[in-house]
Amino acid sequence: MRKLKHIFTPNVLRLLYFSLIHPCILYCPSIWLGTFPSIIRPIRVIQNNAIRIFCGVGNQESTRSVYRELNVMPAAGLRDFYTLIFFIYKYYSESLPDCFEGIFCERSDFHQHDTRARGDIEIPCLVSNRSSFLLFIVSKLWNKLSTGTKELNNFNQFKSKLRLELLGKYTFEIH
Repeated sequence: MRKLKHIFTPNVLRLLYFSLIHPCILYCPSIWLGTFPSIIRPIRVIQNNAIRIFCGVGNQESTRSVYRELNVMPAAGLRDFYTLIFFIYKYYSESLPDCFEGIFCERSDFHQHDTRARGDIEIPCLVSNRSSFLLFIVSKLWNKLSTGTKELNNFNQFKSKLRLELLGKYTFEIH
């Protein structure tokens, strides 16, 4: 990859990134949520290295601005994006498999008060540590979203708004 950056234009290098690296990162990102950050770290390192090579950024420089320029979401953002789409949006549209039925409860199910957190999900308490960790993270991700994103009923609008929100979050915060 380091040799290719001297041969191809930036547009071709971006195309190479999206054809060689990005599909590997997109393979089952919602599964990564149930694991520990130390296991996700090698994926993040590979993505950062590829971005650095293709864009000519030094090893000591931050890649946040490069992600923003390329309009590419870091691996953690992709994981959160596809996890929220799979678990939450499909949960609300009732298109999740039957084994996930009744797994989340909205806070409005517990009381009738019109509060700021009425669209938030109550963090579930389960017996298994691994499944509790997964559902805890999914609940936290949903609860951190803006109200405008949570209330969208159209799937394509939800995806677009969610992508913009997460892209802004992951290109401006350190993770």
